[in-house]
Amino acid sequence: MKEFVTLGLFFLFLFVSLVFKLPLWIPLFIGLILFAAYGKKFLTVKEIFINCLKGIKSVKRVLILFVLLGILTALWRASATLPLLVHYGIQYMNPRYFLLSCFFLNSILSLLTGTALGTAATMGVITAMMGNALNIPPYYTGGAILCGCYFGNRISPISTMALLTSSITKTDIYKNIVLMVKSSGVPFLITVIIYFILGIFTPVSNSITPVKHLFQETFHLTAVCTFPALLIVVLSVFKCSTTLVLSLSSITAFFIAIFVQNETPLQLFRYMVEGYHNSNTEVSQMVDGGGLKSMVNVFVIVVLAGCYSGIFKSTPLLKPLENFILKFAQQTSHYIATLFLSVIISVTLCNQTLTIILTDQMTKKLNSKHQAIHLFDSAVIVIALVPWSIATALVLNTTNTPATSVFFAFFLYLIPLCKIIGEVLPKLFSLAKKKCIL
Repeated sequence: MKEFVTLGLFFLFLFVSLVFKLPLWIPLFIGLILFAAYGKKFLTVKEIFINCLKGIKSVKRVLILFVLLGILTALWRASATLPLLVHYGIQYMNPRYFLLSCFFLNSILSLLTGTALGTAATMGVITAMMGNALNIPPYYTGGAILCGCYFGNRISPISTMALLTSSITKTDIYKNIVLMVKSSGVPFLITVIIYFILGIFTPVSNSITPVKHLFQETFHLTAVCTFPALLIVVLSVFKCSTTLVLSLSSITAFFIAIFVQNETPLQLFRYMVEGYHNSNTEVSQMVDGGGLKSMVNVFVIVVLAGCYSGIFKSTPLLKPLENFILKFAQQTSHYIATLFLSVIISVTLCNQTLTIILTDQMTKKLNSKHQAIHLFDSAVIVIALVPWSIATALVLNTTNTPATSVFFAFFLYLIPLCKIIGEVLPKLFSLAKKKCIL
């Protein structure tokens, strides 16, 4: 009973913080105090502290990536990599189809690279800046980017999350992809229609030509400026280490900024910490950002998420939830129970890998023949709809789009919604048929 009270209080604080628009680290920190207080029943204060450190250590790779991303996004601005790509994009893209194009472009790149992180850092940042130049509401753009990033993160044969899910369920990755394609068809089509309609009825800026001229007057736009972006795409396709990819791209952008954009090393180091800032007010509104400073909030969220995982692994806090899920599955269905559990775990742990692993472990007793596809259609994607999760904060922070973007990530909602409808409707028809016969 105490476990449910602790989780209930945590969710209450989360809800209150969202209503009053408080920084997400505040309810997460309060949650850490609640979980640590619960953990005192089983562990000493020292053991709780050690387990928190172990949890932080488990996410240290993500923390390093955030540092590299902050540096990368600042240097891409200073080297004119982003301004050049935006310059080309708004030149050839029909503004009315921007949201649809944004979804497609991010989906294609995430499918090729298998990484939401790489997609957010490249195509995500580019399309976010284009949306800003076209005066598209940032929550629309952020939603389309989220959908695209996690399209490939879920379905690409080289995605680490797809490979992880196939591995823990002992299923074939390519058979899973076939099943995912089937469950993605209708949601994908509906998403395309929604973004097409939104694009048609969303007012766009009529100042595209001045934007192009502004970039041309402010930066030296040459083909060499695209090298940092091309480097990320090529190296990601060949599955090089993400740390190496981001580092090499940053180094390339650093030297381009010096030799092509005439920036000084001292100024670049300042950008890397504080973020890029352009002296031209009009350009500044479109391209400013990046830097280590922009990653502080998400850095704190990841540290707190690491502490959570350390406490949960060492206490039986989630055990009553597992028992509840077994009963819930009998009353509903295996998929609905799996989806419900993955939502609870994702909003609590804030970690995609842990959400997938724990959801699998806690639903194994259901003995479902479709365990793998149930996970792909729940745990793998719902984490991207949690604004304070590592997965979502990573994309939104990198692209400088608001947390409200999750409400417009239609594809990620439609997958479970269409699946639930597909399960519930046949049962309702069957029940209605039996009543008619009787």
